[in-house]
Amino acid sequence: MLILIAFLYYQKTHAQYFTWTTNPRLLAQVTANNGVRLTSLEVFKKSFEKQKKWYEDAKKDMTKILAVHEFIYEQLYNVNSLFKQGQKVKYINEYLKKILKELQNLLDKGNKNIKYIHVVIKYYIKVLQRIEDLGEGLKKIVEKNKELLIDPYDRDELLDNHLFKIRMIYIELLNINNMLEFSSNRAYIYSIPELGTWVEMDKDLTKDIIRKIKTLKYY
Repeated sequence: MLILIAFLYYQKTHAQYFTWTTNPRLLAQVTANNGVRLTSLEVFKKSFEKQKKWYEDAKKDMTKILAVHEFIYEQLYNVNSLFKQGQKVKYINEYLKKILKELQNLLDKGNKNIKYIHVVIKYYIKVLQRIEDLGEGLKKIVEKNKELLIDPYDRDELLDNHLFKIRMIYIELLNINNMLEFSSNRAYIYSIPELGTWVEMDKDLTKDIIRKIKTLKYY
């Protein structure tokens, strides 16, 4: 007991020699590091939220594409059902099948390259409008004169006109798919008109500078 009392007395008498010290530079550095950390977390949070919103919008766009695809298929079927005979009907059927195939290719490219989803939607709607206009035009002609398709001359002229339009739709779809295929094999920045042009100009300028430097080495 006496030893414990002596020990406590010793601690009390020497406690006055212990003082707290601070390092202002270290404290400032710790504060700065903490501020940078908080700022980085906030930037990361905003970036994550922005990416999340972008993917949610892309998901909604894909849903729209599927709905448009079904509608286009229905329109193509309606156009095809207006014609029941004639050799040119065979050609129309073949092009309709080709159009459906290219539409599916376009949809697949949109699924594989989400960054082109807005381009896919744009051309889907454009093709939809052209096919819908084609179907409405045929419908009006048939309703106006139901005997029109019976007359060989008028029927052939009508088929020629719409076969040409269907071919143009098919060719346009081919060009769109080829464009997307080409763009998917390049850096995305080249798909942006102005930025792609600037990159090419920078590359040409850099090549010219390197060429001149190599030339000056020999003088």
